[in-house]
Amino acid sequence: MFKSAKIPIFFLIIGIAWALFSNPIITLFMRHLAPLEQDSYRSLNDLIFVIIISYVLYYKIKKQQHELTRSEEEYRQLFESNPNPLWIHNESSRFVKVNNAAVEKYGYSRKRFLKMHTPQINSATVHPGIFSEEFQMPGIREHIKFTGETFIVSTVSYPVLFNDEQCNLVMATDITMLIKN
Repeated sequence: MFKSAKIPIFFLIIGIAWALFSNPIITLFMRHLAPLEQDSYRSLNDLIFVIIISYVLYYKIKKQQHELTRSEEEYRQLFESNPNPLWIHNESSRFVKVNNAAVEKYGYSRKRFLKMHTPQINSATVHPGIFSEEFQMPGIREHIKFTGETFIVSTVSYPVLFNDEQCNLVMATDITMLIKN
Protein backbone atom coordinates (compact mmCIF):
# COMPACT_ATOMS: atom_id res chain seq x y z
CA MET A 1 0.00 0.00 0.00
CA PHE A 2 2.75 2.47 0.92
CA LYS A 3 4.51 1.85 -2.41
CA SER A 4 1.44 2.90 -4.39
CA ALA A 5 0.95 5.98 -2.19
CA LYS A 6 4.62 7.00 -2.38
CA ILE A 7 4.35 9.08 -5.57
CA PRO A 8 1.16 10.98 -4.60
CA ILE A 9 2.55 11.71 -1.12
CA PHE A 10 5.81 12.94 -2.67
CA PHE A 11 3.93 15.29 -5.00
CA LEU A 12 1.65 16.46 -2.21
CA ILE A 13 4.62 17.42 -0.02
CA ILE A 14 6.48 19.13 -2.90
CA GLY A 15 3.29 20.94 -3.98
CA ILE A 16 2.55 22.23 -0.47
CA ALA A 17 6.16 23.34 0.02
CA TRP A 18 6.17 25.08 -3.37
CA ALA A 19 2.85 26.82 -2.64
CA LEU A 20 3.90 27.92 0.86
CA PHE A 21 7.42 29.12 0.11
CA SER A 22 7.66 30.21 -3.53
CA ASN A 23 5.39 33.28 -3.29
CA PRO A 24 7.08 34.70 -0.17
CA ILE A 25 10.49 34.14 -1.79
CA ILE A 26 9.35 35.96 -4.92
CA THR A 27 8.00 38.81 -2.79
CA LEU A 28 11.26 38.99 -0.81
CA PHE A 29 13.59 39.06 -3.81
CA MET A 30 11.33 41.01 -6.16
CA ARG A 31 10.01 43.68 -3.77
CA HIS A 32 11.78 46.37 -5.77
CA LEU A 33 9.52 45.52 -8.75
CA ALA A 34 6.02 46.78 -9.34
CA PRO A 35 3.15 44.49 -8.17
CA LEU A 36 2.25 43.73 -11.82
CA GLU A 37 5.82 42.53 -12.52
CA GLN A 38 5.77 40.47 -9.30
CA ASP A 39 2.54 38.84 -10.54
CA SER A 40 4.29 37.99 -13.82
CA TYR A 41 7.06 36.24 -11.87
CA ARG A 42 4.46 34.38 -9.79
CA SER A 43 2.74 33.19 -13.00
CA LEU A 44 6.11 32.12 -14.39
CA ASN A 45 6.77 30.34 -11.08
CA ASP A 46 3.46 28.45 -11.38
CA LEU A 47 4.24 27.52 -14.99
CA ILE A 48 7.69 26.23 -14.01
CA PHE A 49 6.12 24.14 -11.23
CA VAL A 50 3.59 22.60 -13.64
CA ILE A 51 6.35 21.82 -16.18
CA ILE A 52 8.59 20.21 -13.55
CA ILE A 53 5.74 18.15 -12.09
CA SER A 54 4.62 17.08 -15.58
CA TYR A 55 8.13 15.94 -16.46
CA VAL A 56 8.59 14.03 -13.19
CA LEU A 57 5.18 12.37 -13.55
CA TYR A 58 5.97 11.44 -17.16
CA TYR A 59 9.30 9.93 -16.04
CA LYS A 60 7.71 8.01 -13.14
CA ILE A 61 4.86 6.68 -15.31
CA LYS A 62 7.29 5.58 -18.05
CA LYS A 63 9.45 3.84 -15.44
CA GLN A 64 6.43 1.98 -13.98
CA GLN A 65 5.23 1.01 -17.47
CA HIS A 66 8.69 -0.35 -18.26
CA GLU A 67 8.77 -2.36 -15.01
CA LEU A 68 5.26 -3.70 -15.66
CA THR A 69 6.16 -4.69 -19.22
CA ARG A 70 9.32 -6.41 -18.01
CA SER A 71 7.39 -8.27 -15.30
CA GLU A 72 4.72 -9.38 -17.79
CA GLU A 73 7.46 -10.61 -20.14
CA GLU A 74 9.11 -12.59 -17.32
CA TYR A 75 5.82 -14.30 -16.42
CA ARG A 76 5.08 -15.01 -20.08
CA GLN A 77 8.52 -16.60 -20.42
CA LEU A 78 7.94 -18.70 -17.30
CA PHE A 79 4.68 -19.96 -18.82
CA GLU A 80 6.01 -20.52 -22.34
CA SER A 81 9.32 -22.15 -21.41
CA ASN A 82 7.97 -24.42 -18.66
CA PRO A 83 8.93 -28.01 -19.57
CA ASN A 84 5.53 -29.32 -18.46
CA PRO A 85 2.44 -28.80 -20.59
CA LEU A 86 0.52 -25.79 -19.29
CA TRP A 87 -2.70 -24.29 -20.49
CA ILE A 88 -5.30 -21.82 -19.43
CA HIS A 89 -8.95 -22.59 -20.05
CA ASN A 90 -12.01 -20.47 -19.37
CA GLU A 91 -15.19 -21.42 -17.52
CA SER A 92 -16.64 -23.01 -20.66
CA SER A 93 -13.50 -25.24 -20.79
CA ARG A 94 -12.21 -23.61 -23.98
CA PHE A 95 -8.42 -23.36 -24.19
CA VAL A 96 -7.39 -19.69 -24.17
CA LYS A 97 -3.60 -20.15 -23.93
CA VAL A 98 -1.24 -23.12 -24.24
CA ASN A 99 2.52 -23.28 -23.81
CA ASN A 100 5.12 -24.78 -26.15
CA ALA A 101 5.38 -27.99 -24.11
CA ALA A 102 1.64 -28.64 -24.52
CA VAL A 103 1.87 -28.10 -28.28
CA GLU A 104 4.83 -30.52 -28.48
CA LYS A 105 3.38 -33.18 -26.13
CA TYR A 106 -0.15 -33.28 -27.53
CA GLY A 107 0.75 -32.67 -31.18
CA TYR A 108 -1.98 -30.11 -31.85
CA SER A 109 -0.98 -26.81 -33.41
CA ARG A 110 -1.41 -23.81 -31.14
CA LYS A 111 -4.14 -22.53 -33.46
CA ARG A 112 -6.01 -25.85 -33.30
CA PHE A 113 -5.59 -26.07 -29.51
CA LEU A 114 -7.18 -22.64 -29.08
CA LYS A 115 -10.29 -23.81 -30.98
CA MET A 116 -10.71 -26.84 -28.71
CA HIS A 117 -12.27 -27.49 -25.29
CA THR A 118 -10.56 -29.47 -22.53
CA PRO A 119 -12.89 -32.52 -22.75
CA GLN A 120 -11.54 -33.09 -26.27
CA ILE A 121 -8.17 -34.21 -24.87
CA ASN A 122 -9.70 -36.47 -22.19
CA SER A 123 -10.06 -40.16 -23.00
CA ALA A 124 -13.27 -41.99 -22.13
CA THR A 125 -11.34 -45.22 -21.56
CA VAL A 126 -11.37 -46.66 -18.05
CA HIS A 127 -8.28 -48.56 -16.91
CA PRO A 128 -8.94 -51.14 -14.20
CA GLY A 129 -6.50 -50.65 -11.38
CA ILE A 130 -5.97 -46.99 -12.25
CA PHE A 131 -9.49 -45.71 -12.76
CA SER A 132 -12.81 -47.14 -11.72
CA GLU A 133 -16.23 -45.79 -10.83
CA GLU A 134 -15.51 -46.26 -7.13
CA PHE A 135 -11.94 -45.00 -7.21
CA GLN A 136 -10.63 -42.17 -9.30
CA MET A 137 -7.70 -40.15 -8.06
CA PRO A 138 -8.36 -36.44 -8.43
CA GLY A 139 -6.15 -34.96 -11.09
CA ILE A 140 -5.22 -38.32 -12.68
CA ARG A 141 -6.59 -38.62 -16.20
CA GLU A 142 -5.92 -40.24 -19.50
CA HIS A 143 -5.33 -37.73 -22.30
CA ILE A 144 -5.35 -38.15 -26.05
CA LYS A 145 -2.68 -36.81 -28.38
CA PHE A 146 -3.46 -35.54 -31.88
CA THR A 147 -2.26 -38.92 -33.22
CA GLY A 148 -4.82 -40.76 -31.08
CA GLU A 149 -2.17 -42.13 -28.74
CA THR A 150 -3.18 -41.97 -25.08
CA PHE A 151 -1.12 -41.31 -21.99
CA ILE A 152 -1.81 -40.83 -18.29
CA VAL A 153 -1.31 -37.45 -16.69
CA SER A 154 -1.46 -35.92 -13.27
CA THR A 155 -3.00 -32.47 -13.47
CA VAL A 156 -2.91 -29.57 -11.07
CA SER A 157 -5.29 -26.67 -11.60
CA TYR A 158 -5.40 -23.18 -10.12
CA PRO A 159 -7.99 -20.44 -10.65
CA VAL A 160 -6.56 -17.34 -12.36
CA LEU A 161 -7.86 -14.13 -13.83
CA PHE A 162 -6.68 -14.02 -17.45
CA ASN A 163 -7.65 -11.23 -19.86
CA ASP A 164 -10.31 -10.09 -17.38
CA GLU A 165 -11.92 -13.54 -17.50
CA GLN A 166 -12.12 -16.13 -14.72
CA CYS A 167 -10.04 -19.08 -15.91
CA ASN A 168 -7.99 -22.03 -14.68
CA LEU A 169 -4.27 -22.58 -15.14
CA VAL A 170 -3.55 -26.30 -15.57
CA MET A 171 -0.24 -28.14 -15.48
CA ALA A 172 -0.17 -31.70 -16.79
CA THR A 173 2.62 -34.15 -15.96
CA ASP A 174 2.92 -37.38 -17.93
CA ILE A 175 2.98 -40.23 -15.39
CA THR A 176 2.41 -43.09 -17.83
CA MET A 177 5.75 -44.73 -17.05
CA LEU A 178 5.11 -44.51 -13.29
CA ILE A 179 1.67 -46.09 -13.56
CA LYS A 180 2.59 -48.86 -16.01
CA ASN A 181 5.68 -50.00 -14.08
